[in-house]
Amino acid sequence: PLDRVNGGLTDWPSGLGAYAYGLDFHQYLADRFGPASLGRLSDVTSRRLPYLASGAFKQLFNAPLGTLWKEFQATLAWCELRAGRVRVAYEALVPLVVRADAGEDEYQRMRVHYWLAEALLGLGEAEAAIEHLRLSLALVNERGYLHFLRVQAREEPTPLLHALAGGTEVGIAAA
Repeated sequence: PLDRVNGGLTDWPSGLGAYAYGLDFHQYLADRFGPASLGRLSDVTSRRLPYLASGAFKQLFNAPLGTLWKEFQATLAWCELRAGRVRVAYEALVPLVVRADAGEDEYQRMRVHYWLAEALLGLGEAEAAIEHLRLSLALVNERGYLHFLRVQAREEPTPLLHALAGGTEVGIAAA
C-alpha cells in the first residue's frame, strides 16, 4: 500500500524500500505520461513543503496520488501475470478488487476483475473466475472499454475463451 512506501519497510532492502517503490512508480508515470512529466513533477513538488506534495499529482496528471498508486499496483499485478507468477498476481489483485469495488473508477474495477479472473484460471479455479469475468466483460460492454479487451485477447486469450465456453454473451467476448 501507499503508506508502506513512506515507512515500515525497514528490513528490506536495507531500509531503502521507499526508493525501490519510488523508482518503479516514477518509471510507471514516465511510461504513461511521458518522460517530461517527471521534470514537471519535480518542478511543482520542489515548491511545496515536504509531505504536502500529493496535490501536485492531481494538478499534473489529473488524478490524485492514491488513484495513480492503485493503477500502478494493478499494473504490477498484470506484470506478474505476464511473467508467469500467477500466485503473486493473485495475491496482489485480491485487495485491489476490494478497493476497486468500493471506489468510483470503473476502468480500474474492470481491469482488476479481469486480471483476477485470469489469475484464478491460471490457478485452476475456473468456477471462481466466472463471476469476475462476467463483471469485467459487462463493464467493457457498458463503458466501451473495447481497446482493453482487444489488447488482453492478443496477450492472453484464455479468459475470453473461458467466458465464451461458459456462455457469456458472444457480442461482449468477441470484441
